Amino acid sequence: MRSKKLGLWSVALAAGLASTLSPAWAIDWTGVWSGRAANGRMTEIAISGKKVQYWRSNGQDQPLARSSVGSQSVSIKHAEGASVTLKARKDGQADYIWQGTNGQSSTVLMSRR
Repeated sequence: MRSKKLGLWSVALAAGLASTLSPAWAIDWTGVWSGRAANGRMTEIAISGKKVQYWRSNGQDQPLARSSVGSQSVSIKHAEGASVTLKARKDGQADYIWQGTNGQSSTVLMSRR
């Protein structure tokens, strides 16, 4: 009986731990996300499933070194070193955070089209 209680307790503990480690909500990133920065620059990112299809700035394709699509964020590394993160918001939009190689940065509120 003691072994059975220990086993049930272990299962309950593992389930509780798993629920605290996984996000409370997730977003389906599939679609084209776009937004305009304060400086007028238009940014567009297309995602299909777990893959970034393209990243465009003012209509120009940006060369991707790598990218990853997660449940609450998307990370993109530009071939020349800049980094982009899209962070999901509970209102269905996303915060676009761009970090340049020389300390420059900008943020844009993006919506799915």
